[in-house]
Amino acid sequence: MGLGVLLCLGLAFTWGCAKKPTADELNATGSTYARQGEYQKALDSYNQAIQLRSAFPQAYVNRGIVYDAMKQYDKALADFDKAIALNPRDAWTYNERGQVYEHQGDWKRALTEYGLAVERDSQSAMYLANRGLAYALTGDLQAALKDYDRAAELNPTEPETFVRRGAVHKALDQLDLALGDYSTAINLYPRDSRTYDLRGKLYVVRGEWPQALLDFNKAVELDPGFSAAYCHRGSGYLDRKDYPHALTDLNRCIELNSQLAEGFLNRSLVYRAMGDRDHEIADLRAVLKATGGELFRADVEKRLTALGQKP
Repeated sequence: MGLGVLLCLGLAFTWGCAKKPTADELNATGSTYARQGEYQKALDSYNQAIQLRSAFPQAYVNRGIVYDAMKQYDKALADFDKAIALNPRDAWTYNERGQVYEHQGDWKRALTEYGLAVERDSQSAMYLANRGLAYALTGDLQAALKDYDRAAELNPTEPETFVRRGAVHKALDQLDLALGDYSTAINLYPRDSRTYDLRGKLYVVRGEWPQALLDFNKAVELDPGFSAAYCHRGSGYLDRKDYPHALTDLNRCIELNSQLAEGFLNRSLVYRAMGDRDHEIADLRAVLKATGGELFRADVEKRLTALGQKP
């Protein structure tokens, strides 16, 4: 009997005795690291798995997902391309490639990828909902509704599907249907502050301020750091000429997010109503520097000019 075998049997030393992990084990280890947010360790494990088995599509997909999370989009796409070359029938890979394009803001390419995923698995509510979002953001609202309807039929317990479908119904001015979808989403997941805010804004459009106020209150109760909800509640108070409450909410909105153009714009309107010219001008200038300010540039410049200010 050789010395190495004797040492292993006697447990005297571990050199040369430990079993090397397989490609499958390394892939699983990488996934554990990825779930923990240990992305570099995950990449190391996936790299080793691929070194052991170069034709390992799942490892390429998993590594691509990590690259996507790290915003290394070119590397993510390269891995998904490799996985598809090895296994072109796997719907999940197309979905993940669509996610990369989505994260890059390329909704037309995302739509193509989600479509390929649906072609390979038409019973996946997730793929249908993802394609529905891509349809909505590329302007085809009817196609989006069709996908959301099917996704909701396949998985009636996923609140996000109803939130997204509600947004499409609202865009189509189908307010009753939108309200039904938001309410369903809240019933499914009553801890989502965002959905209360969305339903609150819808109630404002419908002219139902008491219900809107209840929803905005619930949104900030669930998430006291939700700046947009304060902004929307403040805007509602402004519409009702309740300037003290409006100013309190809009101040809080801006404290939480000093880059939200909508907050400065709405507060400028409060200052105008209160006759505070200097603060109105300051907020109008802040709008143009904040995120999304370009959307309001024409109106802001017109108001500054009317106030005798150079835009």
